[in-house]
Amino acid sequence: MFPGNSRAVSSKRSTNRARAPLVAPGSIKSREHIKEIIQRSQAVQSQLWPITKQALQGDAQGPLQAALVQSVIAVLDAHTERVAAMFDRMPWVVFFLLILTASVSLGVAAHNAVV
Repeated sequence: MFPGNSRAVSSKRSTNRARAPLVAPGSIKSREHIKEIIQRSQAVQSQLWPITKQALQGDAQGPLQAALVQSVIAVLDAHTERVAAMFDRMPWVVFFLLILTASVSLGVAAHNAVV
């Protein structure tokens, strides 16, 4: 599937991707650390498309090539979901208002149950 020497390069890069350090919960101390982790991940991922293009060169297009493209897209989508999970948070004001609304609702329901 991979022409020439690109098989060895692809294997080495995918092994490096698999050995990329995982981020343990609670280990992130600052936004700079998050940005560093994301930059490192993007640097590794930026190598995926050139490898994919090399693998897809040629006339023979089939299920192996389609599976390769789908797996690369899945890796990129997983990265997008991880970044969204790190940065997409509910503002504290909204969270506080939700708790306040729930508390007042319970208080009113308890008061009505007693009366």
